[in-house]
Amino acid sequence: MTQIIVGPLVGIAFGLTFAKAMDAAQDQNLMAESAGGVAFLSVAFAAYIGAEIVGGNGFIAAFIAGMVFGALLLPDGLDHVTWKVLLLAVLFLTVVRILPIAAWHWFSPT
Repeated sequence: MTQIIVGPLVGIAFGLTFAKAMDAAQDQNLMAESAGGVAFLSVAFAAYIGAEIVGGNGFIAAFIAGMVFGALLLPDGLDHVTWKVLLLAVLFLTVVRILPIAAWHWFSPT
C-alpha cells in the first residue's frame, strides 16, 4: 500500500520541481533547447531512484513524473507543432508501435 501512495507523491514532487527548474533555466538562457530530452530522461530516472529509496514504487513515480513534467511544458511545446510533427506523432503512436509486435508474432516460433 505504501508503494502506491508514496510512488505518485515522489513522481509529482520530482516532475514539478524539474519542470519548474527547466523553465526557469530556459527563461534566463542558461540551458539549450536541445538539452530538454536529457532533462526529461533525468527526471524519470531521478523519480524512480527517489521513490525506491523512500519505499515507493519507482515505476509509478517515473510515470507520474513524466506526466507532470510533460503537462507543465505542454504550452511551450504546442508552439512548435506543425503538420510534420503531428504526422510523426501519429506514426509513432500507431505504426512504430505495431510493427515490432507484429514482426515478433510473425517470426516467433510457435
